Amino acid sequence: HRNSQDAEQRIAEVIRDGDVFLLSQKFETEEIEAGSIIKDALIADLVVEDDYTKALNWLGRLEEAIPSCRITRCELQRGDRGNDIHLEVRLQIPILSI
Repeated sequence: HRNSQDAEQRIAEVIRDGDVFLLSQKFETEEIEAGSIIKDALIADLVVEDDYTKALNWLGRLEEAIPSCRITRCELQRGDRGNDIHLEVRLQIPILSI
């Protein structure tokens, strides 16, 4: 992605397309390597709570929709209701300096 706003927008699209219930999201930019073509990355902390199958399928589609992203943290816990899971995901999306 060319800037962090593009990456944030792409994440929002994937969440909307997956129709998962997003509890919280937090974005920050982190420097990876100065002087490199990929010097920065957008770090996205997402918390999703939804049906087990729906949430895990969404996680798989997330990697297909944003192939350049790297999942640096993924924690699964039992959700508050029935078949729900609580999914905490941290994504790292490279920002190109062109």
